[in-house]
Amino acid sequence: MSPPRNVVIDDTDSRIRYSGQGWFQDQGNQDNIGNYGPTYKRTSHGTKGNDILSLTFQGTSIRVFGTTKLSRINETHWDPSWECFVDQISIGATKPFAYPENNWILCQKSALNDGQHEITVKVTSAGTTFWLDYLVFTPSPQVSYDEAVLLVENDDTSVMYDSSWVALGANANMTTKKGSQVKFDFIGKSVTWVGFIPTELSHNPGFGSYSVDGGAPVTFKLNGLPPIKTATVYNQVFFTTPDLTPGLHSLVVTYNGADEGAATPLTLDYLYVTNTSLPSSSSSPSPSQSPSAGSASTLSPRPSPSSGTISQGAQEQGSGSPVSLSNSPSAGLTSSLSPTPPPSSGTNSQEAQEQDSGPPVGAIVGGVVGGLALIALLLFLLWWRRRQQHRANPVGSSAPGLLSFGTNRTREEVTPFMSMHPSAQPKSYMYADPLPQSIRAPVPSVSAVAQTHPMRKGQEVGAPQPSVTSVLHQNSGIRLPQRRPQDTVVEDVPPLYTIT
Repeated sequence: MSPPRNVVIDDTDSRIRYSGQGWFQDQGNQDNIGNYGPTYKRTSHGTKGNDILSLTFQGTSIRVFGTTKLSRINETHWDPSWECFVDQISIGATKPFAYPENNWILCQKSALNDGQHEITVKVTSAGTTFWLDYLVFTPSPQVSYDEAVLLVENDDTSVMYDSSWVALGANANMTTKKGSQVKFDFIGKSVTWVGFIPTELSHNPGFGSYSVDGGAPVTFKLNGLPPIKTATVYNQVFFTTPDLTPGLHSLVVTYNGADEGAATPLTLDYLYVTNTSLPSSSSSPSPSQSPSAGSASTLSPRPSPSSGTISQGAQEQGSGSPVSLSNSPSAGLTSSLSPTPPPSSGTNSQEAQEQDSGPPVGAIVGGVVGGLALIALLLFLLWWRRRQQHRANPVGSSAPGLLSFGTNRTREEVTPFMSMHPSAQPKSYMYADPLPQSIRAPVPSVSAVAQTHPMRKGQEVGAPQPSVTSVLHQNSGIRLPQRRPQDTVVEDVPPLYTIT
């Protein structure tokens, strides 16, 4: 179901009653502040005094919009201040916001009893200007308004998107695909398209076009953002149709992108329709024209947010900065979202036939259980096989020549490298592959023990060979020890006896 279409009352509307001597009208001087866009129709009413404004309306909700541009008096007080009343009952005001912004909700009240009400805003100022821009209320369904401006949201059922459009959170829709279209049928005499420019996507300018009742397309520019711009810009008017003959019309909008490369997307937040009557949003007019014959896109109502959408939360008053976007749209969306047709009134036999043709529950349950059992069996077999492999090749063993970096290893994990010296003992150092036989050092001879060898990778220097000293004894008897070098081995040679 579409949200109700609201009525927009500009600050210049004669139905607004301004009381006091301080009210004055401004023309566009506030349009460039903040990032919430310009003022509505580039006009606003301001006052620096203690003045009042009021509006009588017939409906169920009311919102007051203006420019917040406050001066801090102390930690808890700001200038100006205001208080709103509906039927002389206070509804308060929104919290003060420290930064200047247009299109700011000053106060609001929903869930009113359907009927006539009066909204009153009492302003207190010590010299800082209070700014009123416009009011929006939800009208009673049975009331019609001549020359009313209706606010039509992006999810109204009369707005028909093709499949390349995606939801931009809950507040807008967007497309980045060239040639994508949206169609809107309305009763009135003009339409204004309002979107915003997301900073997360391309900042390059692009183009679009619109056609009314199958007429020649009119091109409009999408300005994009400066390269260094970091904030999304909201409430941007992309185009306004010229005045048409009041009545039923069909608007088709096409995204043309850029001549080369990516361009800023085309977004839709809401539409302003200048109307001659107030039709119910649930009974949309039948299309008077279709999209161009060369387009193969299927137009459908706004898609609901899904995993392919860009996430955007609702604007919260006092948040300080607009909500950013967390994802990119998919330009390759091909599924056609078509409206669900309303149920037709069938006979009892048709209903019984539909019940009989329902899905076999038993077969479905059996298939699911069997599939789960098969999956469990496959997982068990996989686990058993890996366990057998684990036993055959224990974890932590290394192929020859590979250096392992595990913990709690034993010496048997890596084959120790044997030194080339025959007297050396095996060591447990974890070296890499032994050197090829062609570059190994030869086994040293006794005469070469004292020489110095350069150490090669994986080699160890052997212990030096002791020197040998021969002592020829002249006779037998006690041998007194003599000081000799520590590494000297003494060979005792017995006396040379001669035969006499």
